[in-house]
Amino acid sequence: MDASTLIDALGGTNAVARLLNIKAPSVTAWREKGIPDDKLIRLAPYAERVGVATRKELRPNDWHLIWPELAEASRGLPTSGTPPRKPGKPRAAAHEAHSEAA
Repeated sequence: MDASTLIDALGGTNAVARLLNIKAPSVTAWREKGIPDDKLIRLAPYAERVGVATRKELRPNDWHLIWPELAEASRGLPTSGTPPRKPGKPRAAAHEAHSEAA
């Protein structure tokens, strides 16, 4: 997706400027020069959240370095901060069994 298309999909020049807390003329310049890497990295999660494009689509060559949690998820590993589940009864079933024993 080119810079101009992404800017328009995110609501236009002024909307993107507000998202990044910068002045609109900077965003206007990106339509021709491209979005700087540091700004695109900040915009990508928002673009993904609103359904415009995925982070992988916006940064196809280095997404796994910028967002390692995506790489972990694509390999089937638990994401950071998510403890691995132990095999056994589902939590609800384990809770019911404990309640019945009491």
